[in-house]
Amino acid sequence: MLAKEKDPYLALLAYRSSPQFSSYSPAELLMGRKLRSTVPIHPDKLKPELPDHDLFKRSNDQYKEKMKENHDKNPKVRPLLPVNKGDNVMVRDMQREGYAASSSDDITRRTNIMTDTGPLIRNRADITNIPTRCSERTRKVPRYLTDFDCT
Repeated sequence: MLAKEKDPYLALLAYRSSPQFSSYSPAELLMGRKLRSTVPIHPDKLKPELPDHDLFKRSNDQYKEKMKENHDKNPKVRPLLPVNKGDNVMVRDMQREGYAASSSDDITRRTNIMTDTGPLIRNRADITNIPTRCSERTRKVPRYLTDFDCT
């Protein structure tokens, strides 16, 4: 919006007076009335009238739930299996196998990995568990076969 408009103040005015997901504009929620903008509006609509906060709260909660549902549909959003000391792992960015020398359970989720080229430190999301039975016959694990069960 700011890129389209030459005057940044008009762009901000347009944003502040545009209704959002809850059918209220940011200006209505803040000041309790519509702003006078470049879009013609009846003078009666400019008179102060408090928005229905219960309606806003319900629609805001529904909006957040919908956003969470859409976020959780992403296949990358799933709990990762823990990496234990000595587990065979694949480092995705280097396409190298190694074993976990140590891993942390704190918020950093860092894992120390020993590879043939030396030690590495990676986040848990950047490594893939390799089942022990499969590591002898699989040198490079394709990305679509991550965390697979080899039978």
